[in-house]
Formats: sequence, C-alpha cells, structure tokens
Amino acid sequence: MPKADRYPFASSDAVWVIQHVRIINDDEEDVKMIGVYSTEQLAWEAVARLRLQPGFCNVPEGFYVERYELNKDHWTEGFITVYPNEFDTTNDRS
Repeated sequence: MPKADRYPFASSDAVWVIQHVRIINDDEEDVKMIGVYSTEQLAWEAVARLRLQPGFCNVPEGFYVERYELNKDHWTEGFITVYPNEFDTTNDRS
C-alpha cells in the first residue's frame, strides 16, 4: 500500500517532532526526544499513548509537538556551554 494511502495527510516536505520537557529547577531541564512522525495526527496519537506511562504521567503538560521542514537548518547560530559553578567565585583563591 502506498504511503499516501495509509497516511493521507503525510507531507514530503515536513515531519512532526515530539519532545518532552521536565523542568528540574530554574537552571536545569530534562529534555527527551521522543520521536519523528509523518503526520501531526500520528504524533498526537503517540503523545496520548505516552501520557499514560510512568514519569510522563507525572508531567503530562511537558509534551511538545512541532512541525519541522525537511532540508532546512533549524538552528542557525552558534552556541556556548556554561558549566555548573563556572562563574562561582565564592571559593576563588586568587
């Protein structure tokens, strides 16, 4: 069966990505990449299944479903890494 018949709203130029975010504290979060789906409907069906699972059921509002165009940069700038206590000078011995 052709893909178009099984998933009539599937797009060849985009996918749907699910992530789950759990806030740990003001400076830290736990982000999980859940999956990539051909349609928004399939993505939300996966969220419905996962919301019942341990951990996810404690933070059901943490799911994010987003459309991503294929063959496109979605992060277009550089990045920096800040390590814990990198700027903490309370134990500075200088």
